[in-house]
This record gives sequence, structure tokens and C-alpha cells, in this order.
Amino acid sequence: MSATPSRTVLRFDLPRTLIGVAKEVLASGLKRESTNEWTVPYVIRVVNMGVNRITKLSVTDDLDAVYTSKGATIVGQPTVSTNRPGVKVNSKYTGSGLNIDLVLPDSSALGVGDSVSINLAVRVNTTAATDSVFSNVAIGKGTGTDGLTYEDISTAGSDPDPDKDGDPSNNKVATSVTLSNPVKPLG
Repeated sequence: MSATPSRTVLRFDLPRTLIGVAKEVLASGLKRESTNEWTVPYVIRVVNMGVNRITKLSVTDDLDAVYTSKGATIVGQPTVSTNRPGVKVNSKYTGSGLNIDLVLPDSSALGVGDSVSINLAVRVNTTAATDSVFSNVAIGKGTGTDGLTYEDISTAGSDPDPDKDGDPSNNKVATSVTLSNPVKPLG
């Protein structure tokens, strides 16, 4: 029996501090609340893909840029939660104006190889919307052990590095959802 050789990608051109971000719509939780209102659940996965600890972790998601700019309105305050104790949720997150950081940077960090899933549920009213397709990204930033700030723009899906080349920064596909009848997640 012959074994298939595996391939490991080694990259020497990447920084030692490396953050990767992926964002997806959870199709199973996408819910039409009424004729023009939907609850849209997102999961944003942030991974420390480098060899240094990341401190002052910031993950922003500007809901105005995706929904309000197309005439839709955010109903109430979005709900945010995480699955990691070392990453603290920003209870003032609204997705609007200055309140677009999902977590509190001074209280959030990721060790080497660690990841966090941030759950974001947004209720959207599309009565005055000019489009039914809404696409956006989340941006992850953090400080490396060298004191420099590193960032990544999310890609659609659950894997920050879907092409498996070791570099999440070259994967930047916006996450989309269509809010019409029938409701369809696009990525």
C-alpha cells in the first residue's frame, strides 16, 4: 500500500505576527421576522496564525456601511458573544458610528494558535432598502510582541486562509446575504 505524500507550505516572507479573519452568515439561523424584518446571524472567526501572542485585539464590523448605506435600518442593538474568556465583548457595540468594535481591545488577546468565534446577530428592517443584497467585511487588528499593529480583512466562510497558502491577507471576499423572498445566504 503506498501512501499519498502530504504537502506542507513553509513561508518565510510573512510577518511573525499574523492574524486571520473569516466571516460567514449562519444559514440555519437566518430568520424572517416579518414582511420587511430579518434576523441575520454572523460568525466571525479570528485566528492567531503567527508565532507571537496578539494583544489589544480589535475586531470591527461597520453595519452602517452594509445596511444603512442601502436604506435599511438596524432594529435595536445587535447581540454579540464569544467562545473565549480572553476576548471580552464590547457591550456598547451598535455597528454604527464610533461603536463598531465588537470586542474591547484592552481586555482581548490571542495566544499563538488560538482562535475566537464572535457571534453577531443583527435585526434588519428593509422597508426603505434600495437593494436586497448586503455585503460586508470584518476587520481584525492586534498588536504583536514587537509593538506593531497587524490586521486582516475578513474573507467569506469559516476559514481565514481558504487557499491554504499560509497567508490570510490575500483572501478578502466580502460576506453577502440576500434579504428577499426566499431568503438566501450567499457566503
